[in-house]
Amino acid sequence: MKVGRLGFILETITFTDLLAKVGVSCKDSRIVRGISDDSREVEQDMLFVAIKATAMKKEHILEALTKGAVVLCEKQPFADANIYEAASLKQKLILLLDTLYGRYEACQCIAVSGTNGKTSVASYIAQLLYMQKARVMVIGTGFVKGETISFETSNTTPGLIALAKYFDIARQKQITHIVMEVSSHAIAQERIARIRFDAAVFTNITADHLDYHITKTHYRFTKFKLANYLKKSGVIIYNADYEYMLPLVHMQSHRCVSYGLGAAHIPIEHVVLSESDIRFSLQGYKIRAYLLGLMNVYNVAAALTFMRINDVEYERLQEDVEKLRAVKGRLEVVYQGKFQVWIDYAHTAAALKEVLSFAKQVAKGRVISIVGCGGNRDVKKRPIMAEIAAKYSDVAIYTSDNPRFERVCDILKDMHAERFLNACVFEHRYYAIKHAVKIAQNSDIIVITGKGSEAFTSIYGKQYPCNDATWVKKLLDQGGETWK
Repeated sequence: MKVGRLGFILETITFTDLLAKVGVSCKDSRIVRGISDDSREVEQDMLFVAIKATAMKKEHILEALTKGAVVLCEKQPFADANIYEAASLKQKLILLLDTLYGRYEACQCIAVSGTNGKTSVASYIAQLLYMQKARVMVIGTGFVKGETISFETSNTTPGLIALAKYFDIARQKQITHIVMEVSSHAIAQERIARIRFDAAVFTNITADHLDYHITKTHYRFTKFKLANYLKKSGVIIYNADYEYMLPLVHMQSHRCVSYGLGAAHIPIEHVVLSESDIRFSLQGYKIRAYLLGLMNVYNVAAALTFMRINDVEYERLQEDVEKLRAVKGRLEVVYQGKFQVWIDYAHTAAALKEVLSFAKQVAKGRVISIVGCGGNRDVKKRPIMAEIAAKYSDVAIYTSDNPRFERVCDILKDMHAERFLNACVFEHRYYAIKHAVKIAQNSDIIVITGKGSEAFTSIYGKQYPCNDATWVKKLLDQGGETWK
């Protein structure tokens, strides 16, 4: 065995033997030190697989060669002794990863997918498993975490190579459960091709990423394809309150278990929401969690449904649920004084409506919302988001939210803020939050949406510090409550 970069364990194998596994003739006796599809991560004696659109660019291949890597691509861009060709490269990449890392099948793999709620449901399942003394790894939006494990990632679901490495770490750490958020992009791009899940939890499927999927139908059925990655004994857990989940169930030979406020295998009953907790019943058992909103009723019910099909008794779960903690940036109360400040990741119309309508329901004063729309994403949802904010807020503040390669003023123009008498606009997110804190009165609730716990904003390819909770704390420390 040989220790590769970042401490990942790789089988000791030469380039000659490794590439022979995929039918490529190569006479290179060097030991393979690692594999990557990102030229920035490549080091001496690594295999660079030019499979992504960006990786296939000539400059990235040159960068990998300069660093001493061997390059594998579908079409040789120029002549070089260290560039090799292989057709159907994605399928061959799976064979390469199987050779280097093997497959870790001694753990239970749980996929969580849906438009909203993935991060919270994954976290609640992981927390409940921890309480059962399980050894858990969570692969979620922007992170991989577990016992003595912590990595930052750049998306919801990592790519094929990164997942192979994380699963290999799980094997080394003897992880018993891997809970993983699975995005529609990951399903469409087959990033999870090497994984077979024991359970797939569907939170809800509304509409998102239509810049990529074009239609709601394509988006929905892409999500449904997650079931193709289940083991034969795998279970589908789904929210029965969404009618469009029915085609998923009707297409399946797998066992399906539903939860929901309506007709469901595990019905949610007697729901009580307050500004400090949620209470409801499942199959006659009273459940209480110190979380907020109807969306968390669904999220907790999904997690409990998973635990029940794994034979954990309700009596134990009743105790454990009260210990659940909210995920940072997911309906998180970051300040509670004369007024409250909530931060939520809501960046879809359905999620925004859910969080603001709940705030309206429990607020003793006004609801002040801060809403933005991401750049280079679904343009059609921008006026819809603005309308929801105006409808469910006493004051709606429109601002920036990861403009990427668009001008903030153009995004705000698409939101048509001028339609609403209770709306105002601040291009810079910091000043939007500053204005909200300045105008907040006793018993008001400020709801900052869109970015959750994200620490940066993307502007023309560069990352700039931008954390809502940090800015709130800074403003309050400066005496924001006394600015009246």
